[in-house]
Amino acid sequence: MTARIPTPPANPEEITIFVFGGLYTGKTRIIDRYWLNQYNTEYYCPYLLNTYNTRMSCTIAGIPCMLTFNEIDIPEEWIRDPTGIDRLWGKLTTFPHAAMLVYEVGSLRTLETLQTTWPPVQRYFERGECRVIKVVAAKSDDVGTVSVEGAVTWAKKVGATFAQCSAREGTGVIEAVGSLVLAVLEQRKREKEVASPQEKTHDPNIPRFARIIQNLRHRICG
Repeated sequence: MTARIPTPPANPEEITIFVFGGLYTGKTRIIDRYWLNQYNTEYYCPYLLNTYNTRMSCTIAGIPCMLTFNEIDIPEEWIRDPTGIDRLWGKLTTFPHAAMLVYEVGSLRTLETLQTTWPPVQRYFERGECRVIKVVAAKSDDVGTVSVEGAVTWAKKVGATFAQCSAREGTGVIEAVGSLVLAVLEQRKREKEVASPQEKTHDPNIPRFARIIQNLRHRICG
């Protein structure tokens, strides 16, 4: 099976998504499932990110988009000293438009790792005005030892939404990524209206966006 990389449409919405989390939390497989709609049974499957261009052309809610996935592992040195993130990212001038903070439902440590490293990551996101963030409970088909309520509470505290997904079973991945992209598109629409109120026109897609997001949130959060 090959990745969905059709001829890019003219002037697509460029959206970069950070997929951030500890080692072996399922980040690559989430991208793999979304990209190829398959689950690789190998213990480690780096072929997708190492072999393919991680830019993906797709259409969401009738809007042509070009998605770029940047997978970022959290090394042990960042857990011991989160200020290392500031030193590494402090001078960067490129930023994502959205981010998935991924932990594993069967490992409390992976959620604690996100919480430990969040302050410098938040500073980086704030510099780039990245406000579309989702905490993702990966491997939801496994036995969960992490309290969903606790994860949801933390997500709300940091201004993020919450989702659960299983790349193995193929559940929740499309909804998690799709809701992120829709949120970015909505944000851009609002910013354009604020910047050019005199050019504001009725967009028939707005009610459609609202319905789609409401349905996605219902499917994700119940």
